[in-house]
Amino acid sequence: MAKNQSAAPFVYILLVIAIGIAGYYMLTAPDEHNGVQKLGDAIHELPEGADNAARELKSRTPLQRMGDGIDDSKS
Repeated sequence: MAKNQSAAPFVYILLVIAIGIAGYYMLTAPDEHNGVQKLGDAIHELPEGADNAARELKSRTPLQRMGDGIDDSKS
C-alpha cells in the first residue's frame, strides 16, 4: 500500500503539467476566423467604436482576444 501512496504526487505533477501544456496551446492557437466572420465581428463592434471594429479585422490568438476584453472592461 505504501507504493501507491508514493506514486500519487508524481501522477498529480504529471497531470498539472499536461493541463498547463494543453492550456498553452489552446490560448496561443492561430485565429481560424475567415474573412466573413471577421467582418461580422467588426460590424458587431462598431457601436463600441471604430478602434474596436478595426481590431476585430486582425488575426489574433485567443489570449490576445482575452486581453482585449480585459482592457475593454477596465474602461
